[in-house]
Amino acid sequence: MITTTDARSSNSALMYLSLASYVLNGNAVVTSEDAAGQQATDSLAGLGLDQGYSQFSSAGPWESFLSKGSMNQPLTLIYESQYLEAQMNEPTRVTDEMRICYPAPTIFSDHVVVAFSEAGQRVQGLLRDRGPGQERRD
Repeated sequence: MITTTDARSSNSALMYLSLASYVLNGNAVVTSEDAAGQQATDSLAGLGLDQGYSQFSSAGPWESFLSKGSMNQPLTLIYESQYLEAQMNEPTRVTDEMRICYPAPTIFSDHVVVAFSEAGQRVQGLLRDRGPGQERRD
C-alpha cells in the first residue's frame, strides 16, 4: 500500500494512478472503456479507497512519514525535491533506513506558470529566460 494524496485534487496522485493503470493494462496506455480499461479502473479505485482519508498535498503524507516513521506508512508517494530538501535542511529526520525509489515506467510532468499580475509576469520571464545553464540576460 502506497500512501498518496487525494486524486481528486492532487497532481502527484493522478500521476501515480496513471502509472498504475499502465501496469494494470499490461504495460499499455488505457485508451478506451473496454473490458481491460474497466478492469484497470476497478482496481485503481481500490488503491484510493483502501487508504481512507487522503490529504490534498504531498506535504501532508510526507510530514506524517517523517514524524511517525515507516512502521506507520511504509511507502509514501512524494516528489524527489521534498526528500532532497529534508535531507539537506533537516538531516536528522531522514534516516539511513529511508530510501527514495523511482518508478519504472516513469512520468515527466511539466509545470506551467500562469502570470496574473505584472510581478507574476516578471517571475514568469525569469523562469523562461534564466533556466538551468542559461546566462543572465539584463
